[in-house]
Amino acid sequence: MPGGAELVKRLGAKGFDPGMPAFDDMLSDAEIWNIVTYIHDQWPEEIRALQASRNPPHE
Repeated sequence: MPGGAELVKRLGAKGFDPGMPAFDDMLSDAEIWNIVTYIHDQWPEEIRALQASRNPPHE
């Protein structure tokens, strides 16, 4: 899924500069999931339970 300038370009907007460098292909999917897991593991238990009740588990 494209993001930033590429997404805006596909939507027809012109002259958009997101101000952030592209990081496409810098992290593998596994590395991204490791980061997401780390952030998730920092949440308090009550927040983890709330999130789990709202979203199906990911593999």
